[in-house]
Amino acid sequence: MKSRLLVGLFSLVGAYTFSQTNARFSQFNVAKGLMNPAAIGVEAKISAELIYRTQWTGQKGAPQSVGFLGSYEINNSHAVGLSVLNDQVGIAKSTGINLGYAYRIYINDEQNFAFGASLGVQNVNNDYSRLFLINQNDPAFLQSYNQWKFNAGFGMFYNGPKMYIGYSIPQLFNNIHSGPNNGFRINRWHHYLAAGFYVANHDASYIFNPCVQVKFVPNAPIQGDLLLRNIINGKFAIAVGYRTENAIQAGFDVMISNNARIGYNFNYNFGRYSRFMATSHEVYIGMGLPFYYETNRFAKRQYTNNKQGFSSDYKQRSRKLNKRNKFKPF
Repeated sequence: MKSRLLVGLFSLVGAYTFSQTNARFSQFNVAKGLMNPAAIGVEAKISAELIYRTQWTGQKGAPQSVGFLGSYEINNSHAVGLSVLNDQVGIAKSTGINLGYAYRIYINDEQNFAFGASLGVQNVNNDYSRLFLINQNDPAFLQSYNQWKFNAGFGMFYNGPKMYIGYSIPQLFNNIHSGPNNGFRINRWHHYLAAGFYVANHDASYIFNPCVQVKFVPNAPIQGDLLLRNIINGKFAIAVGYRTENAIQAGFDVMISNNARIGYNFNYNFGRYSRFMATSHEVYIGMGLPFYYETNRFAKRQYTNNKQGFSSDYKQRSRKLNKRNKFKPF
């Protein structure tokens, strides 16, 4: 009985506030362009990534989030992408479809700073017919709400040899429902800050990769994630972490060849409502043609192409290094 009451409460709250929220994934170290358009194309030349999160296992109407990111790096300075993000909790659904663009400014061969922008539409759907009401004639719930509205986003992203850091506002227009026929906008931007660092041993067979994500909304508690990844031989990673909602997390991700990656993350809430919100699960699947990575220098793109040869940008860097070495004294 208590669980039903709790779910009903969350459904009612979600019906009003859902479109004010943005998804927050535990595996934020992958599919970075999903929340930050400036990070589009940093993972691979061509990529498709899917991430699914389900919360409060076993509870009816529990939150679910699905995100898809497809990206294409036109060249070293330009990248484009398509993202789709769907959130659902109780009777409330939200679906956003966005086209993104990133422009990079290179500081040197190993560091760049990118600006990104996205444009798209967002559908907000609150189906009040699914509610059980004490007063069936309550005018506040007589008509469901289903509208498409314009939205846009903005982001910045720095990528270096041993770290990355990004800042973004995924939705500049937060459209919420205020009545049966109208909506209104409020200036409550959701600010995202994400960063990751790499510390390798002498032969890079082990890499410590701490990652942090902070979400800030005016007049609301700050939300954050700390993820401690341990990368073994550049292929397999084990992670543990903490979320500010009194939740611990653990997971893994595996690189399968240069073209596929899978990941899983588990959250356990030990806070006040752990009986109802105890466990959450998150699954990630990504394809890259190919994925950019090097075990000890993450900003350099030392990968092989489909013909098993070095890529053109790596050839250019090799020629520059060879020219420098010719003039170096012994």
